[in-house]
Amino acid sequence: MTTTITPQSAGSGFSQSFKRETRKWRRTSRWYKQAVLWTILFGILAFLFYTLLAPVSWLINMMNEVYAFVSDPSAMALVRTLSRQGNVVPSVQFSSASLVLPLIFAAAYTIIAQALIVVFNSQFFEELNRGTLKWSFSRAITRGAYSISKALADNLGTLIMTVLIPFGVIFIITLAAAKENTITPLNYLATAVLMMLGFVFWHALVMALIFVTRRRALSFGIPVLLLLLGGPLSRMLDGALNTTLISQLSPWTSRNLFTSMLNGTLDFGDSAVIIPILATAAWAILLYLIAWLALRKADI
Repeated sequence: MTTTITPQSAGSGFSQSFKRETRKWRRTSRWYKQAVLWTILFGILAFLFYTLLAPVSWLINMMNEVYAFVSDPSAMALVRTLSRQGNVVPSVQFSSASLVLPLIFAAAYTIIAQALIVVFNSQFFEELNRGTLKWSFSRAITRGAYSISKALADNLGTLIMTVLIPFGVIFIITLAAAKENTITPLNYLATAVLMMLGFVFWHALVMALIFVTRRRALSFGIPVLLLLLGGPLSRMLDGALNTTLISQLSPWTSRNLFTSMLNGTLDFGDSAVIIPILATAAWAILLYLIAWLALRKADI
């Protein structure tokens, strides 16, 4: 006797798998505890940065004004021209938000990504060791349905717990604490989306390495090394090959766009901007496909 899996049953397999995956964090206290933890951590970081960098911002502005007064008009005209070209320290006014928020995003990206790599590894190997996956596949849940539902459910939890709630609070702190805020909500949201895209990539990389290698040391070590050393390695290869394409195609370098995106100075017509964003998305999709193919062939 054979059983035919119809499109309807395949769809119900996805729905069942997605509900089970989201239930792991949605019906527990884990999601709001983590959200509160990240909010407190980065809220304190934002408060400290705004407090400590305010004198630095004032000092930079004062030095620029002094420089303007002691220079003759013809020299200042040249300085302004060179400043627009990025060749000298510009004499524009620095806002506190423009100084603080890029630092917060950069620090948060590295900290959260490392934490997610640890959490994703723990979750996947727990399912493998307990036989949860084998039980799931015995209940008419296809491996494709599991792969898609796992990616959606985990990244949805990441979005809520580490991006929407914590950085929503940080933006409120910015509105209250920053003396000058030139960063618009749209630019702030776009930067948060770019950061979330990076987290999707790390989830895809961990998932692919786990189902391909089945070794925790590799699925943990490789992502951490790429997170911490991928940028310098890409730049070193660029220098050796006299190109910038390797850095542009490296998904771990998209975080270099945080500052420009926050300040609204990104030129999306520039290949150096659009290629890293598209490359990050393309790498994530490719790694999810690799994870699915490896899972199809796995004896689970």
